[in-house]
Amino acid sequence: METVTEANHRQHLLFKVPVVILNTDACISALGFGSEAPGSASEIQDAVVSALKMGYRHFDTAAAHGTEEAVGKGLKKGFVDGLVKREEVFVTSKFHLLDAGEVRPAVEKSLSALQLEYLDLCLVQSPSKLLKSCTYPPNQRESASLPSSVQEIWEALEDCVQSGLTKAMGVCNFSAKNVKEILESASVVPAVNQVELHPMWQQKQLREFCQGVGVRVSSWRPLGGQPPLSVVNNSVIKEIAETHGKTPNQIALRWLLENGVISVIQSYDPEKLLEYIKLFDFKFSVEDLEKLASLDQDLPFYVV
Repeated sequence: METVTEANHRQHLLFKVPVVILNTDACISALGFGSEAPGSASEIQDAVVSALKMGYRHFDTAAAHGTEEAVGKGLKKGFVDGLVKREEVFVTSKFHLLDAGEVRPAVEKSLSALQLEYLDLCLVQSPSKLLKSCTYPPNQRESASLPSSVQEIWEALEDCVQSGLTKAMGVCNFSAKNVKEILESASVVPAVNQVELHPMWQQKQLREFCQGVGVRVSSWRPLGGQPPLSVVNNSVIKEIAETHGKTPNQIALRWLLENGVISVIQSYDPEKLLEYIKLFDFKFSVEDLEKLASLDQDLPFYVV
């Protein structure tokens, strides 16, 4: 009789979730389970277990989201139940810009909440330092220029890599200018820049820049947002979806995959998780890609 673990691996192969190679030589699944959306602890924990069973191997969380503990419990259950081993999953967490002395304690706090010995990737969540009174989601930020202490912060995160607390480090919502500022003095190149990116906000120049300096791009908002940025309601995407017998969400996620972008989806609904992972049994035509390229608009939700 097939065991739970064997069945899980069989299903994972069926979906054929591709991996992306980072500049550290680590492999990260091109489709990630995000935990920014609101939800109860039990809902998130159950969703993580469901995602593991479906073949998800990349889990993204953040201290500011307040979901690390629930994600950690879900992962631990997956480990205990034999669904997956720790080394078979890629776990990312994030923190906002802090004083350099607060970086290591922040990473250690995330590890404690997640019940893990190390992170696969730790990201600086914004190029702007949050005001002390700011809550999440942030609605107040200091200047978009990097603080003068950013090198000290980056060095503190580099120390976390050297100590084995995280295997890789990166950034979120950084413009090309911000990444250049990091590269001018950092000894470790960011492995990932996680930004808003979807068919209606394609960020081609940023993608090309990051590719040129060896930084992978990830999208924390792969499915757009409210109209006119809604993937589900876009007539062109709906037409392409009907052609391939897919949903608009699947078209958007596949487009990101085709462009080398890592997608982090946000849902705890098992049906949605299953929908999002069924991306690998169709291909776009040249005409499809031309139509999708034409959707780019200068209407981001989050400006970098």
